[in-house]
Amino acid sequence: MYHTRVFRVSVIREKYGELVQMAKMQSLAFSNFLLVLRPFIIGTYLSDEIGQGFELLDTDKSDTIDVEELTAFLPVINPYLTAVMLLRYFSHIDENFDYKLNLNVLL
Repeated sequence: MYHTRVFRVSVIREKYGELVQMAKMQSLAFSNFLLVLRPFIIGTYLSDEIGQGFELLDTDKSDTIDVEELTAFLPVINPYLTAVMLLRYFSHIDENFDYKLNLNVLL
């Protein structure tokens, strides 16, 4: 038996800007936000889309995404998400407990 996922998402540029200002955070440009979000919402992706999203989130070009870099993306989706909550999520997939994600873990 197959299950389908249905998501209804409406993110407009103006609302995105409001959320970023309200959260008082450094953020991705709206077009980059959409590039990162697309594979998660659609559920399928082209082979290079995860890597492209990873590069956009990896602002310090360390080949890892840390909690601070992730906060440029996730709080717009869930404004109540805190750094402590993010650290809990990291602990589920962070194999070496450095609180950083690398591309190999995500693929």
